[in-house]
Amino acid sequence: MSRAVVVVLGCTGSGKSKLAIDLATRFNGEIVGSDAMQIYKGLDIVTNKITKEEAAAAPHHCIGYVSPFAQYTVAEYQAHASAIIDDIHARGKLPVVVGGTNFYIEALLFHQSFAEHRLDDASTARPAYEAARSFSPHGATATTASAPTASAAAGLSLHEQLKLVDPLMAQRLHPRDERKISRSLAIYHQHGVPHSTMLLTHLATNQQFRPRYHPIICCSIDCPPDKLYPRLDARVDAMMETGLLSELRDFHQALHTDGRFSVTPPPPPSPAAPATATDPASASAP
Repeated sequence: MSRAVVVVLGCTGSGKSKLAIDLATRFNGEIVGSDAMQIYKGLDIVTNKITKEEAAAAPHHCIGYVSPFAQYTVAEYQAHASAIIDDIHARGKLPVVVGGTNFYIEALLFHQSFAEHRLDDASTARPAYEAARSFSPHGATATTASAPTASAAAGLSLHEQLKLVDPLMAQRLHPRDERKISRSLAIYHQHGVPHSTMLLTHLATNQQFRPRYHPIICCSIDCPPDKLYPRLDARVDAMMETGLLSELRDFHQALHTDGRFSVTPPPPPSPAAPATATDPASASAP
């Protein structure tokens, strides 16, 4: 049985969605979304989800299926989307992966394990600065020997704290990227080992980045700026006319009134049903 996958890559506004639909229609395919924003329910306008017409043209998956108030990781996307691709293959059809999140696409196409880098619920929920200030270095190495105590870390920024326990990761991350810095600090807090060390060990002991599928056919769209920028301007204008500001106001209100943070992932995918005109994935958008 063929394990072929087609991947459509390109910058925002380059025409990825149209090309993916054309390919799926021509080669008996189904589209698998790989956009870290379009996976969430709602915000259909600002994330430029598929229109009713596009949903009717070809089956779409991995769009609008996660609560925007839920924690969702690339590992969960990898498991969800790969099960859908397996089902598409089992039905003798061609998966067409399309999206703007290269990290998701890479995780889907190549063998990678994220289990070693997951945090337990307690570490995930604990504010990163609290984790950093409650370090109890164990399994100390040359890298971890200078880990801060509660009093020493109190006056340091998150990035400065990361420099003390994981200088390699601190060099890799921008000082203002607090989300990734917080994650690296929390991983160190939970495991007592620098995040960079865990990554290097994992790469050395596992056959990472072996393709999951064969062949993988990549279609990369190169749209020159003089063509792209007017298209992006027109898209934003259309979004405004369609109700972008109202959508954002409604989401902001939901976030601060009845939003709930949940660490419960969506249920495992059953044989995936294509998006229809009534699905969240198919809400009208420019």
